[in-house]
Amino acid sequence: MADMNCPSCSGKMKSVIEPDVTTDVCQNCGGIFLDKGELNAFATAFAGDIEYCSIDHDTHIDRFPTRTCPKCSDQKMIKVNLLAFSSLIFDFCPSCEGFFLDKGEIDVMNVDMHDLTTAGAA
Repeated sequence: MADMNCPSCSGKMKSVIEPDVTTDVCQNCGGIFLDKGELNAFATAFAGDIEYCSIDHDTHIDRFPTRTCPKCSDQKMIKVNLLAFSSLIFDFCPSCEGFFLDKGEIDVMNVDMHDLTTAGAA
């Protein structure tokens, strides 16, 4: 695969082999690009397809500007809300269906999902 530049800081992204997937991580800011299906691999304590459940067509306000997909030439990413119950906003590419997460958002995602599943079980 061709080298990718980070949609957040334009730094070079490096392929990183994880136990279940290979991801692309920015060497500069720590952002991560996940291909379709890979977000689910990072979700702990949750059964189901969080990617499908998070994609919507609502307008979401994010502290980050609109970004361009690092994989798809000139494709603008859209903002999607994690499971509609969290304040966490991801960048989603409607073309390749990949996600870009800023540094630390995987940890926030898992805390939010834990809180959602714990509240649902109570």
